Amino acid sequence: MKKELKGQSLPSGSGDKAITLRDTAIGAKLRTLSGHNDFVHSITFSPDGRTLASGSGDKTISLWNTASGAKERILAGHTRGVYSLAFSSDGRTLASGSLDGTISLWNAAGWTKRRDLTGHTGGVYSLAFSPDGGTLASGSIDGTIIFWEAASGKKLRTLAGHTDYVHIVAFSPDGHTLASCSGDKTIILWGAASGEKLRTLVGHTDYIHIVAFSPDGCTLASGSWDRTIILWDVVSGAKLRTLAGHSSSVLSLAFSPDGRTLASASWDAMIILWDVASGKKLRDFAGQIGGVRSVAFSPDGRTLVSGSLDYTIILWDAAGGVKLRTLAGHTGGVYCVAFSPDGRTLASGSLDDTIILWDAASGAKMLTLAGHTGDVYSVAFSPDGHTLASGSWDRSIIIWKLDAK
Repeated sequence: MKKELKGQSLPSGSGDKAITLRDTAIGAKLRTLSGHNDFVHSITFSPDGRTLASGSGDKTISLWNTASGAKERILAGHTRGVYSLAFSSDGRTLASGSLDGTISLWNAAGWTKRRDLTGHTGGVYSLAFSPDGGTLASGSIDGTIIFWEAASGKKLRTLAGHTDYVHIVAFSPDGHTLASCSGDKTIILWGAASGEKLRTLVGHTDYIHIVAFSPDGCTLASGSWDRTIILWDVVSGAKLRTLAGHSSSVLSLAFSPDGRTLASASWDAMIILWDVASGKKLRDFAGQIGGVRSVAFSPDGRTLVSGSLDYTIILWDAAGGVKLRTLAGHTGGVYCVAFSPDGRTLASGSLDDTIILWDAASGAKMLTLAGHTGDVYSVAFSPDGHTLASGSWDRSIIIWKLDAK
């Protein structure tokens, strides 16, 4: 029996250049946010969840009111597609990065442009604010990272060390360290305050697909197309251990909330749970017959969820490795999964163009959210759990209401 979901709104981005708002309490589409004229490459919520920003290949950023779905503003100024967006932790500043090589800082109060940041000689692929909001880091096709003072837009320093494009920049939870990941198959750890190169992490032999900091920031995990995961000591840069067990590319990594275990998922259809301290394989989770594209822990760490290209989602008991239940309902591969902040709801996005909301405790299908006309590659809950956003190959973003209010 389907249950009514208590929540608010969820946005989804798609290849059809639109964004859709849906009322998930009754499953009705609230509205489609149309306005972009090219693929939507990036979406992000403001910290308070009231605003959704979307960046597109049409060179613009659109700002949407998540409650009403109204387009509040179009921010124009970039001369090429906008590939990265990031809000500061206080929500007062939005940063946008473009293939034109520039970053723009926008004041959330009035949405005026504060300034353009120039310094890269190639497109900007990744942006990250430090946890305290004081520093903005940008990673570029030109192989460099630039640290900017967020308040003034002043260039603090350029970090050079990679020999290929930089596609990921990520701050540690305490903000002391920045990790950058490059097409040169290396990760570099930088001192966030000094910009000093602390360590170059060399060990992978192929493209690094994903990196993740442990909750305490002491360990960095990296997953690669070379079929391995490497655990690195963030302070020393030492390779703690290489985790070998997959027979194909590693696609997803997730630390448990307590940081003691790491889950990895691969094209080989396997999920492996690892003990972070010893590197010992705790158990394999076998049950899906297609590549596992996404894995996530519930907020309490007791449940692990995996989404597979075999169209299924499996909920696992993380401690015992027991399959709790298989969730079947999609007619295409499952590309992304996410728990709501309270752990009660699971969202899955699929290559069948839909999102399904599931009751995490019972496994019951609550609602199917249909509105995209292309594969759904990302789903994200707002921090308060009231809103869900979905992004799709159809170039649209859809916002879904998860609250009956």
